[in-house]
Amino acid sequence: MEKSVQMAAIETYFKTAIHQGRRLWDLLKQPQSDICRQLEQDPCSAVPGYLAEVIEAVFIRSRYEGYLIRQQRQIDQYRSLENVRLPAGLDYGQVPHLRFEASEKLAAVRPSTLGQAGRVGGVTPADIAVIQVYLRKLRAG
Repeated sequence: MEKSVQMAAIETYFKTAIHQGRRLWDLLKQPQSDICRQLEQDPCSAVPGYLAEVIEAVFIRSRYEGYLIRQQRQIDQYRSLENVRLPAGLDYGQVPHLRFEASEKLAAVRPSTLGQAGRVGGVTPADIAVIQVYLRKLRAG
């Protein structure tokens, strides 16, 4: 059986199986739980019939799930910036609270989207947020 298929099967098992009133998946995130100790000592005894490395990979995935979800959200946010067009004649010097360095660099590069602006050297995520607020005010006002 292919590793990815095994991982999916084990993950489904951990997400549906209940132990002491809680899903095993949730218990895996708690290092002091009995299931975690058992998996660390002998992964195959917890889920017989699967490779230890596959079980460990699922165990690691469960531990880092929150971080992975947060990272995916950030990726999605950055992708959405690619669709936000910047006005061609935007005067970055007039954007309140935009740092001087960012204003200069953006004026020199003249990016067409917020995504491109975010990739300009010296432009921080805070600068992009300031521009987003400014653009919302322009469109609303």
